[in-house]
Amino acid sequence: MKTYTVNLRKFRASHMTRLKSQGKYLLVAVLVGISIPLVNVGFSGSAILPLAISLLLGLVALYAGVRQSLNYQERLMKSYSLQTDGENFVSYQEETQSIRISKEQISAVVEDIEGNLIIISESNNLSIKIPAHVNSRRELVEVLGKITPIHTQPEDQAKRQAYIGIFSVVLMGLVFILKEPTIVVPGGIILIGLLLWSYNEIQKSTSVDRKTKRLMNLAFIPMGATLIKILSMLAISWGIM
Repeated sequence: MKTYTVNLRKFRASHMTRLKSQGKYLLVAVLVGISIPLVNVGFSGSAILPLAISLLLGLVALYAGVRQSLNYQERLMKSYSLQTDGENFVSYQEETQSIRISKEQISAVVEDIEGNLIIISESNNLSIKIPAHVNSRRELVEVLGKITPIHTQPEDQAKRQAYIGIFSVVLMGLVFILKEPTIVVPGGIILIGLLLWSYNEIQKSTSVDRKTKRLMNLAFIPMGATLIKILSMLAISWGIM
């Protein structure tokens, strides 16, 4: 029985590089969140101090959240292991469902844009995600390659996922800043649909830890706020308000 674990040093370096590259998008999200209430109540010179304080608090909260996320992800990676005897593959990770996939059940092996390997079993709708920085990766790739060819995730698919995230943030800003029912109502419906889709994808994934799935329940807050904004816009357009 062979056991594969994660190289934590390489994981930390890769995670920090990814955070730096995504930092600008996180900053945009903070600025959008801060600007929404200011635009709704009206921006004036007296709003400069509250804006500065909100921005500072937002950045502090962002930094604390990133650090907490890094520590939590590192803890998960430390607990990760993949065991195989060549016939069965079993993954173990703290806060995550243990998954067993036999050699015969493997329908595909995919390498995503971040280098993670994903063993897919369509017969029982299961998948095992193997971190990119697993020890003895070359040996593991050879083992999996003998079972089925390893396919690389199309770059346009990865970009499409990133664009959906950026589009959702921009759409949220437009929905809560603008006051035109012809824009807010369809935009809000699309936003709720995207949030519901993301929530469903996370909840049904066998590779996502339980804490992340619980945190995804927070998505119902912006969904509820968006629904209220849609209803208020409809009430205005129908002359009820």
